[in-house]
Amino acid sequence: MEEAHHRGVNTAIETAGNVPWEFMAKVLPHVDTMMHDHKLTDPEKHKMWVGVDNRRSLANFKRAYETFPNIRFIARTPVIPGVNDDEGHIRSVLAFIRPHPNAVDYQLLPYHRYGESKYGYLGRVFELKDFEPPSAETMHRLQAIIDQSFGRTDTTKTA
Repeated sequence: MEEAHHRGVNTAIETAGNVPWEFMAKVLPHVDTMMHDHKLTDPEKHKMWVGVDNRRSLANFKRAYETFPNIRFIARTPVIPGVNDDEGHIRSVLAFIRPHPNAVDYQLLPYHRYGESKYGYLGRVFELKDFEPPSAETMHRLQAIIDQSFGRTDTTKTA
């Protein structure tokens, strides 16, 4: 990453941020864009669905925004019906990112089952098999909240 960045290659990472700050501080000087997950904003729900709470991730993201103002940050939520497809979650993420001018976008990623077959090859159980992808209506409704927050007038953007 350091050499690519030094040579002018645009660099990007994607992370959930659940690592010691020192790891992020080591790589972020060489990053142009960081995409980061906001699966759930409530620490207890995050722990229930993801296996760990999100306090370290949120602290890392806030610190990254403030320490690296030249990095473009893109928040992302994998939208899972019945888990995090509610307006409250979307508004909480927006309240977290919008005070930071380098948080340039918030993207919704509709849940899908594309990787389900790979779990068997890895000897793992696919625990989200009972979930369906979110409806187009839900995605449009949540996207409209994001578009309004970012002052976008073209609300035809799809997730």
